[in-house]
Amino acid sequence: MSAQGQPQTPAPTTGLAPNSHCPRCGGDFRCGAVGGDAHCDCFGTRLTDALRQQLARDYPQGCLCMGCLRELIRLSASSA
Repeated sequence: MSAQGQPQTPAPTTGLAPNSHCPRCGGDFRCGAVGGDAHCDCFGTRLTDALRQQLARDYPQGCLCMGCLRELIRLSASSA
């Protein structure tokens, strides 16, 4: 869910079926790292060390959808 309690609906960037479940919002998405794809949307995403550590601590079960990841990056930047 977003900070406003709305479910995230990540826009698929590939025609491949979802293979992951976002532990933050509950949405299904395609994780290229899990699927062994040549690319994943998050590969080009830059995270601060602090946010990377927070994500590893708060979501040890795995990847987040890009909607949640973008929102957490935005929140992290606005609180810095």
